[in-house]
Amino acid sequence: MLVAIIALMIPIVAILSGTWIKAEKMKADRQKLNPVDRETILKLNQAVQQNDELKERVKNLEYIITSMDESILALHAVDRDESKDKVAQLAEKIKEK
Repeated sequence: MLVAIIALMIPIVAILSGTWIKAEKMKADRQKLNPVDRETILKLNQAVQQNDELKERVKNLEYIITSMDESILALHAVDRDESKDKVAQLAEKIKEK
């Protein structure tokens, strides 16, 4: 009887081991990246790094702008208003001619 059980187990073990080997080969193939994937991953990592650097620069610029003295900001506002008036006067002179 033991011989019969062993005789039946041999094909079952062969099928299971063949399936296991195929599964392991598929896992290994999935883990290998082709050159295009590696390039894409490298570019993505560089883009993420540049994005982080740009975020830091924007944060610094925001800090500089928000920490400017109100008097300096007021001077720039006056200059803009005067410039608008000058442009309006010049436009009127051009229309008159």
